[in-house]
Parts: sequence; structure tokens; C-alpha cells
Amino acid sequence: MLWRKGSGQRLLRLFVIRPNPIQKNPEQQDALIAQPAYLLCTISKRGASSYWQIYFDRWQVEVAHKELKQGFRTR
Repeated sequence: MLWRKGSGQRLLRLFVIRPNPIQKNPEQQDALIAQPAYLLCTISKRGASSYWQIYFDRWQVEVAHKELKQGFRTR
């Protein structure tokens, strides 16, 4: 995949994760549908699982940062 304005001539890889239906509780018949997730990366010799591990590790950093900011608020 090429993205002319965003990557120039570098090749990109687009991962799309299909969402799973989310049920509010087991007795409820109709399910909410989550949005798909997208991950856009430059192509390298890494496998797909390597990209996802980096993404999840980075997400944990973001979550920890948010929790630290909330913990330091004055009450």
C-alpha cells in the first residue's frame, strides 16, 4: 500500500482487526458492535506478531501515563 502524501515512496502495511460483538450481560440477546482497529506500519522484515507486540507494549505505556496523571491531581 502506498500513501502518497503520508509515506512518499515507502511501502506501508495496514492491519485491520475485526471487532468482536460485545454483550452487556449474558441474558441480553442483542449485542453491541465495536469498531474495527487499524494499525498502519512501514514494511520491514518483522512478522505481524512483532508489530502487534510493539503496539500493545506502547498502549500499556499510554495507560500507565494516564493513571499517573490522574493520581497526581489535587483534590
